[in-house]
Amino acid sequence: MSGKILVWLLTTLLLTTAPPAAAQQPAKKMARIGYLSAQSGPPVTLVAFKEGLGKLGWVEGKQIEFEYRYAGGQRDKLSEFATELVRLKVDVIVAGPGGAARAAKGATTTIPIVEAERAAKVLGATIQFAEMQGSTEKDLGDALGTVVDKRANALLVAPHPFFLDRRQRVITFAARNKLPAIYFSSTFVDDGGLMSYGDNAQDRWRRAATYVDKILKGTKPADLPVEQPMKFEFVVNLKTAKEIGVTIPQSVLYRADRVIN
Repeated sequence: MSGKILVWLLTTLLLTTAPPAAAQQPAKKMARIGYLSAQSGPPVTLVAFKEGLGKLGWVEGKQIEFEYRYAGGQRDKLSEFATELVRLKVDVIVAGPGGAARAAKGATTTIPIVEAERAAKVLGATIQFAEMQGSTEKDLGDALGTVVDKRANALLVAPHPFFLDRRQRVITFAARNKLPAIYFSSTFVDDGGLMSYGDNAQDRWRRAATYVDKILKGTKPADLPVEQPMKFEFVVNLKTAKEIGVTIPQSVLYRADRVIN
């Protein structure tokens, strides 16, 4: 038998007996992550969360896909969207700020829920002596009006996604009324607020990515430790201080993690 015929016979035998490529390498199931938030759109921290996943080998559109649900400040929508994510059978629900975790827990007892927000939730919000009972534009207007009526000397904005979504209105109000204001997120200061003190949200969400990674790889949620923020940052905007006529003592600036000039 010639060499050419022998090669042809071997090639034919391999082609007819080899299993299809699809059978040899079955396609991996893409992991599905549900993202639930009370906000009206994606927060800047979502970028940090995806970066954290990317470093662990999870890339959107390749190994994972997202189902995004934003309630836009409507609490009844949170429960509706949580139920929808459960119906879609996502592998894990990532809960954003504003009661999303509570809504998710009310919708499922089997799908793991990862929450990157603080363990202690602030359900109401206080501006000086004005307490907001709801989350509407009118409530915010009434609360800010109370601050003016009571002639407050300073403004404290407590953690709540409602304020984060409407931070420019609050920042403008503080500037117009020459009120020194301190916020819970440096995002306010970057946008023109005076100062902020709080944990680093970017780091918190990158850390949340490691929880999702472990869950998708088979770790039971009950075996994962609950973590509290360990790093807090103090940010000051000197440009804003000058505009509202406030002098920040040098001793305070020394303690700042970041100063915006």
